[in-house]
Amino acid sequence: MKKYIYLPLILILNSCFCTYDITINNDGSAHIEINDWESHDGEQYEQSVGGEDFYSEYDAFKNSEVVSNYERIEENGFYKVTYDINNVDSLENYLFPLNSMESGTAPTSFKYENEQFIITHVFEEDGPNDATMYGEFIPLRVIFRFKKDIVSFSSELDFVKQINKRELEINTDLNTISYGKGTKKVIVSF
Repeated sequence: MKKYIYLPLILILNSCFCTYDITINNDGSAHIEINDWESHDGEQYEQSVGGEDFYSEYDAFKNSEVVSNYERIEENGFYKVTYDINNVDSLENYLFPLNSMESGTAPTSFKYENEQFIITHVFEEDGPNDATMYGEFIPLRVIFRFKKDIVSFSSELDFVKQINKRELEINTDLNTISYGKGTKKVIVSF
């Protein structure tokens, strides 16, 4: 029984030492690449921080009707996972393996329609728990790439930035993205 209690904790703590690179296509589909970090803040890693335990959890996606072109590669102790989803509106269920197990429980949702991409994030108001008490030391990096130029960008989240005419970046830590007040939106218009 304890294995099931601690597995989510292990996955959450290890899941943020990688870059989530998401390309949103004009038809609302998306290509996702998850690249293991080989270094962080000047520290070189000898092997994946998440390891086989974390990355093998993504294998659950390959049988989904929403996912295609799934591939998980290990090279020199580091991992890369790539796949496509047919609708970015379901991205919250196919970004972290735990979210797919508990569909509808993700604090972040995505919507692409009428020449807009909208991220909605609901903060949990309670403070850190056993899983996130060291969240300030757990980095999170997500890049969103678009096929069209961004015409306007607005964000109620300080950690979401437009980095050029076709990209957004989330560069933060687990605590910052986990705790706050209310529901916040990021709106990108094309």
